Amino acid sequence: MILRKLSVEGWRCFANPIELGPLDDRINVIHGPNGAGKSTLMGAMIRGLMDNHALGGKAADALRSWGRNLTPKIVLELEHDGHRLRLAKQFLDKASSELSRWEGDQWMRLAEGRAADQRARAMLDGSLPSRGLTSEEHWGLAQVLWASQGKLKLADLADGVAGAIRESLGAQIADPRTDAIEKLVGQQYDKVF
Repeated sequence: MILRKLSVEGWRCFANPIELGPLDDRINVIHGPNGAGKSTLMGAMIRGLMDNHALGGKAADALRSWGRNLTPKIVLELEHDGHRLRLAKQFLDKASSELSRWEGDQWMRLAEGRAADQRARAMLDGSLPSRGLTSEEHWGLAQVLWASQGKLKLADLADGVAGAIRESLGAQIADPRTDAIEKLVGQQYDKVF
């Protein structure tokens, strides 16, 4: 999965709409002072992909823009399995979820409601708690991809995630193209050390 664009509004410190993107295939750096909303954007991305749109309770109310009666909304544009996708969710008031795919020159709807929530979560092998917001143990592969500040614990990964990572890395290491990269790294290492 490649995240291309993230838009939020009515979400914690972002009362007005804000957009992050278009994002590059390589590394993207989100920079700003403390309190600018970097962690809020990453949290919104996780909530958008992992949580049901119809969740409620105090934890869900905390998504709302501070001191305002606004509806938390998120739109994620991404690429997955060769398809360009858009996931649009609205939490709390008039909760909704819609997953669309770019076909030709327009977005075509694929799923809505719980079906859209489930398809989004499945892209990362995520699971759902019995109630409330998801936590790291429900995020599937996203446990490693989106580690919260100071919270990456590889030993505590949910069942199957560590195996999936090992399998993926093993496939990449076994690729004949990696021999050339390994040789270059070795040469650079020898120059320095």
